[in-house]
Amino acid sequence: MKKTDLITKIAALCIFLALAAYLGIYFVRAVHAPVITAPAVQTTVRTETQISGIVVREETVLRSQAQYRSLSVAEGKRVGKDSAVAVTYNGEEAASRAERIRELELEIRQTERLLSGLVSAEELTARSEALENASAGLATAVARHEIQAAEENSMSLRSLLFSTDAENATAGDLLIMRAELEKLQQSAKGDTKPISAPSSGIFTTQLDGYEMLRPDEMKSLTAARLQEMIDNPQEQTEGTFSKIVSSNCWYFAAQIDSDDYAQRANALQRGARVTLELGRYYNEPLTARIEDVGREEDGCRVLVLSCDRALTETLSMRIVSATLVTEEHSGIRVPKEAVYTETNEAGETLHYLYTLTGVQVEKKYIEIVWETESFYLAEPGPIGSMLRSGNEIIVSAKELHDGKIME
Repeated sequence: MKKTDLITKIAALCIFLALAAYLGIYFVRAVHAPVITAPAVQTTVRTETQISGIVVREETVLRSQAQYRSLSVAEGKRVGKDSAVAVTYNGEEAASRAERIRELELEIRQTERLLSGLVSAEELTARSEALENASAGLATAVARHEIQAAEENSMSLRSLLFSTDAENATAGDLLIMRAELEKLQQSAKGDTKPISAPSSGIFTTQLDGYEMLRPDEMKSLTAARLQEMIDNPQEQTEGTFSKIVSSNCWYFAAQIDSDDYAQRANALQRGARVTLELGRYYNEPLTARIEDVGREEDGCRVLVLSCDRALTETLSMRIVSATLVTEEHSGIRVPKEAVYTETNEAGETLHYLYTLTGVQVEKKYIEIVWETESFYLAEPGPIGSMLRSGNEIIVSAKELHDGKIME
């Protein structure tokens, strides 16, 4: 009996010593455990997806069968209804006369300025540089077969050459030029005819065969119908030379994968605002409005978006890909395990963390902006020391409190 008691006591002692050793080792490791920190970094988190489709505007094509024609409006300029955008001529003689009228008008304006003493030495120097630039631009446009650019550079060059000749002009020369201009203008009345804008809008010569599409065709689009529209541009008829874009916004009908849509359905409801990034077409993000969401078909839906910005800058856009951004949040990235909560006297829940400045611990309150599976995006809280980018956030340590010195 005594032998059994002795064995029991020895076994109990062994268990006690093992447990004490385990607790001792755990305590030592806990006391001397290293402090784990993470840098506070300003971060932006976005929810985005790629979409592709076609841009549609209210567009009216302008046509003229005249053999001789010249434009009266520069590319991308806004025009009013019934204002002249081009002029047609009955023959080669009328076209040559019109060119001479433009030359005379330029020469007269420059001569008037020279005779009134309004041209400075600096302007004369600038004119010399402009002559060189216009000559180089004309040569480049001719080499690339860019007709409109060649005509613009040609006009600039003639204007500069006229202004150089006008430096030696007299008041008598000015009277002669005015008389010639008046005579030519009278003669031009019988063999020139203006082409007027059918509506107010933006004038452009960029034609691609999709001008027949209308914004009101964008409702309830399916992926198949959208692809059909993209695959069937119209051929330009003879005499087509420009168009007027009369809408105050442009529309973008684009396909989106059904799974991508499902993940963002709350942000892609009709009337919602999203961000479009157009890459090489336009280098700034644009805010667009969701106008319509098509039904699901073959794993896709069609989104129709509208945008009232950058109408002129995006005139060349038609079949494009874009990045659709539904959410974007910025803040300081904070590991979730570094955040603690407490309740103030008003019953409000406050979030805070600890940072390490040198060897001293600082308690800092934060406002949580956004949450992911592994981290928060945070801003400095309403009280106490502010969390800043570059701070060392304490992710793991024992017995933290404000002002503690970490040895």
